[in-house]
Amino acid sequence: MRFPNILTGKVQWLTVGYIPYIKANSEDAEEIHRVRMLRDEVLQRCLAVLLDGVITARAEGKVWDLPRVGPILAVPRIVLYAADQPEERHILGLKLSGCTFQCSHCMVGKSDAGCADAHSCRREVLDNVELQLQAARHRENGASRAFLDHLAADTSTVAIVPALAAVHGLGTGSLGLYAIFGFDMLHVRFFLITCSELGA
Repeated sequence: MRFPNILTGKVQWLTVGYIPYIKANSEDAEEIHRVRMLRDEVLQRCLAVLLDGVITARAEGKVWDLPRVGPILAVPRIVLYAADQPEERHILGLKLSGCTFQCSHCMVGKSDAGCADAHSCRREVLDNVELQLQAARHRENGASRAFLDHLAADTSTVAIVPALAAVHGLGTGSLGLYAIFGFDMLHVRFFLITCSELGA
């Protein structure tokens, strides 16, 4: 996490935790899907643990005693999550590929994406999260993959509830869940360097 210090004006990076990565042991499609869901579930649980204090403080504020200043009411905000596109879609509980709506911010169809006259509406945070909650309940009760795919066909979501939706202002208030993501410049720079090395 990146912490700007308002007293000193310095910005520092702080590692708050590591999230394990799980790989499939076979090339079977069902096994790959099962491991992807398991990996996303572990990711969301890790994020929920890391964000627990932020979720509470974001809604009500928290009194912090700062040296040389005294007690102040702090209200932490999540204003940017820098990620590459696959990480963004994992965090939001959206399908990575083979879906109708490939944009994380809007509902433009894949056949219209990139067209000059393409019109689309914003992704509805509450509708999507409610659908993800329903799908997650069905998944826990043993629903088939075909049923879950049918349930999520209109939104390109998966049966995973994003932990960020619990943060005030992202899943409530201004509903900024899909608006906080930005490209991770380290990934973009590496991609550009790799492409130029390949002569692309």
